[in-house]
Amino acid sequence: MFKMIFKPRRLKERLLILKEEFDSRIEEIDDDEKSLQYKGMIREKELTVLSTFYKNYIINVDGSVYILDLKLKRIPVKFNKVTKTFNCSYNKLISFKNCPNYIGEDFVCNEEFGNRIKLVNKTLIDCPKYVGKDFRIINFSNLPETVLRDEVKKICEIKGEFKS
Repeated sequence: MFKMIFKPRRLKERLLILKEEFDSRIEEIDDDEKSLQYKGMIREKELTVLSTFYKNYIINVDGSVYILDLKLKRIPVKFNKVTKTFNCSYNKLISFKNCPNYIGEDFVCNEEFGNRIKLVNKTLIDCPKYVGKDFRIINFSNLPETVLRDEVKKICEIKGEFKS
């Protein structure tokens, strides 16, 4: 039987092309402070560029972040501010570490944290500190919504509704 082995060719070249596209949307970068301001939407390919070339940077996004169904256990880069929606649903996240401190619109995370993390306060410590619209964490735990809402509101200022 013929056995094929897949070897990605010119992977580095393809990554550099993605980086060039990404870099054209960077509004400001500070290599000393390790921070950058990006204008646009962050999805899988942009996250790949960030985690490859800007892993130790603090990321501010003038736009939305949709990092859905990527099987992430952790968010690979530190987001600080996202002016629109931050959605990290359908991964395998074990904490909110590296979530933005500030989200201008909705925070959405449809996960099953309750099955992997037992200590709610430890899990929530890295959740956003400000959400301009709705804070939605679905399948988070078996805790009653009122208890979970109260714990989140100790850490996060929510301008819209809390939904779980």
